[in-house]
Amino acid sequence: MKLPLVRAFVLTVDHGGIRAAARAAGISQVALAKQLREFETQSGRLLFTRSTRGARPTPAAIELLPEARLLLEQVGRFEAAVGADSLRAPSVALNPLVSLVMWPAVMEAFVARAPGVRLRLAEGLLSTTIARLRDGTLDFAVVAADPTAMPPDLAFEPILNCRAAFAVRHRHPLLGTRPGLDRLSTFDWVQNEAPGGYSDRLKKWFKAQGAPLPRMVSCDSLTTALGAVTATEAVACAPAALLAHPCLSSTVSVLEAELEPPRSTLGFLDRRGVPPTSAVAALQQAVRSACAGVPDAIVL
Repeated sequence: MKLPLVRAFVLTVDHGGIRAAARAAGISQVALAKQLREFETQSGRLLFTRSTRGARPTPAAIELLPEARLLLEQVGRFEAAVGADSLRAPSVALNPLVSLVMWPAVMEAFVARAPGVRLRLAEGLLSTTIARLRDGTLDFAVVAADPTAMPPDLAFEPILNCRAAFAVRHRHPLLGTRPGLDRLSTFDWVQNEAPGGYSDRLKKWFKAQGAPLPRMVSCDSLTTALGAVTATEAVACAPAALLAHPCLSSTVSVLEAELEPPRSTLGFLDRRGVPPTSAVAALQQAVRSACAGVPDAIVL
């Protein structure tokens, strides 16, 4: 599908007719009408009903419009990146392990590689990053995920395998008891839930051990998860290195149980086939270099 045809389609919808769309595109009405006919032929759908009052989009056109807008937006972002590759601020979502434990080393390495480049940061939880990667508002994310369970339009590159631990509030009734999974499953569990995420690995682990699944309270924010754990008797599971950070150790306790939870895999998640800008590549390399300093972790 040629980009001029997509642009002609979107312009005609936005301007309500061929005349106004042709004026906005800077081409003749005949040329734009030809592009629309070619676009309809390639899509195999009738996209406009034409009358003296203009060209009105059909339901098929309304269905295609969001994808067409996304395509043009991504092309615009790519063209801007080509024109000002080293200046554009990378937009990235970071797993809390990176933003708390690894961040000083990441920032030092990034500044050395890309001095003067700004960053736009967000919290990197799998449930909140996939949509933002697809709409182009994120360049990439560092998330905990299952490499074999990612959507086909996204690519996941494992970089770190982390030991995990159980977290509970201070003075939790399970502290000092070394509970088994049967006992742990009687408490609510606070986790970030998303297909292919770490919560899926926990559920498979419970099933493999023959233990009943706990009730999962899905949470899309580290701050909210901490509030839920500290205000109740809920259990959470997170990288051991993250729970050792003063921001968390002052709030929650690590629970020693009969079995350690499964390790989590941290990696880069981005849109498949979209080349990184030089600034994005510099930030990813900075994250890789900081992986060596994470306790109880294996660099992949």
